[in-house]
Amino acid sequence: SFVRLADADTKVEFARHDLQAEYAGNTGVLVGTLIREGDGWKFEATAEGVNGSIDAILSAKGYK
Repeated sequence: SFVRLADADTKVEFARHDLQAEYAGNTGVLVGTLIREGDGWKFEATAEGVNGSIDAILSAKGYK
């Protein structure tokens, strides 16, 4: 299985992650960050394997 990120209008793929090969030892993958910029939004593609519950992950990232 994989995660694919692509532009909705152009269909151009800008990130693809093979979950089995790259993140077999993790319980989740953070694939990006949405950032508010002025009146719009910016998406930064990332790839970080994580483990634990969603609450534990958010807390570790400083969101709780």
